[in-house]
Parts: sequence; structure tokens; C-alpha cells
Amino acid sequence: MKIPTDNSPDYHDAEQHAAALLAETDILRSMVPAIATARAVLAYGADRLKRALALAVSDAKAALYRPSEKAPSFAALESHALASTAYRDAVDALQASEEAAERTSAEWQARLCKIDALRTVVALERAKAQML
Repeated sequence: MKIPTDNSPDYHDAEQHAAALLAETDILRSMVPAIATARAVLAYGADRLKRALALAVSDAKAALYRPSEKAPSFAALESHALASTAYRDAVDALQASEEAAERTSAEWQARLCKIDALRTVVALERAKAQML
């Protein structure tokens, strides 16, 4: 077996894999705030949707309620809120933020897999170099 030297392809591949591992680790570190935000968005998406509906219902109550009349039923308020453009806009914004959070989470997972693969390659190259 040939011992890797500065000019051999094995030596440069090992250096390239180690450099790629460091680069991926730096990218992963820079993604920490984004993944924290993404996890919060995904964890509390249902709560944010309920909050948007509650806000739309309170807006509907303000629009429909007249002091001289009997207060509208909750079902009427909810159906009015669900049909409002403000609620639809809020739902669209929530869906967009959840999609962005899912993309960020998927990118995070892909980078973690890539780092694991690079760690394995670097470890195998080190073991190979020690065997030579």
C-alpha cells in the first residue's frame, strides 16, 4: 500500500473532506437561530391559528353587535369571522411561515446528515492512514 503524501490524491481528498466538514459545521452553527424560530413556528402553529380566529371573532363582534339589539350568537360570529378577509390573510401568512419553517427544518436535517457522512469519511480516511 502506498503512504499518502502531499502530492497523492488520497491526502488531498482527506483535506478536502475535513475542510468540507468544517464548512458544513459553520453553516449549521449559523442556522441555529433560524432552526429555533422554525421549531417554535411548527410547535405553536395551532395556537397561532386559534389566536387569529379569536381576533377575527372579536372583530366580527365589534362589527355585528349593536347595543340596542340582542348580541349575535357565537356561531354567527364565528361564521362571519371565518368568511372575513382578515382571517384568510392571517391564515395565509401562517401557512407561509409554516412552509418556511418546514423548509428550514428540512435543510437542517439534510445538513446534519451531510455532516454525519463527512465525519464517517474523515474517520475512515484517518483509519486508513494509520493502517498504512
